[in-house]
Amino acid sequence: MHTRTLARLDRYNKLRPLLRSYRSLFRRQLVNRRVALPTGIPRPPRAPQVLIIGAYLGKRENTAAHLASRFASAQGVAVTQAWASIGGKSSDPTLAAATRIEIEGGIPKFPLMNRLLAGFDLDRFDYVLVSDDDIVIPHGFLENFLALQQHLGFALAQPARTPTSCGSKQITVRERGLLGRSTRFVEIGPVFSVAAAAFELLFPFDEGNAMGWGYDYHWPVLLAGHGMQIGVVDHTPVDHSIRPLANAYSGELAAQDMRAYLARHPHLDKREAEVTLQRFALP
Repeated sequence: MHTRTLARLDRYNKLRPLLRSYRSLFRRQLVNRRVALPTGIPRPPRAPQVLIIGAYLGKRENTAAHLASRFASAQGVAVTQAWASIGGKSSDPTLAAATRIEIEGGIPKFPLMNRLLAGFDLDRFDYVLVSDDDIVIPHGFLENFLALQQHLGFALAQPARTPTSCGSKQITVRERGLLGRSTRFVEIGPVFSVAAAAFELLFPFDEGNAMGWGYDYHWPVLLAGHGMQIGVVDHTPVDHSIRPLANAYSGELAAQDMRAYLARHPHLDKREAEVTLQRFALP
């Protein structure tokens, strides 16, 4: 089913139970799937050092334990995880061990990510991956996503979303038969990865725009000005359908902050940004 059709159907209350079941089926399929690096794509010459940061809502349905476990089991990648719990620390041993900050609430996403980043010497890492707590990923996701980000030369990258994900922009939805696409848009959620070359440009996050809406229209201008490419990795899609978008915070306030943020920074408009520049086919 086409993602735009799903987005339209989400508006009809009577169809929501059916759509939840439909999405649940596809989530289970993705969780049980294993992705592999396509033949002919080289592995990095050494194990990349990746810092994974994220926050999870302890009192709401989330997949943070699934994510922490999958990230920890990645092969050929040196993984450090740092999570923040909001409203209750997880009892899952892997996630609990990686929980560095515990709060009850009141801190928006990107100031919280800055607090997590401040606990590390970023010179140690090749990548920083920022994750939400409401996605599912296949086996082998992390090592193959990062290998493809490096192979394609993306300073900033996101995995494509499955067509069953909630509210996706069309440019972020997986295109079959591709390794990935060079774009002018990488979304701030549910997961994105920053290569070391871009750390000084993107970190720390601008706390005047605490939920980050609009970063993804300024960042392409900023990175292009330094000769850096960004893109979407299609071969390693993630599913984002556990919770509706902007379900845990005020979308109205986030939109107000976005308008003020974009007024302060050069940026692309939606039509300019959501463009594919080049497609990279599977070998």
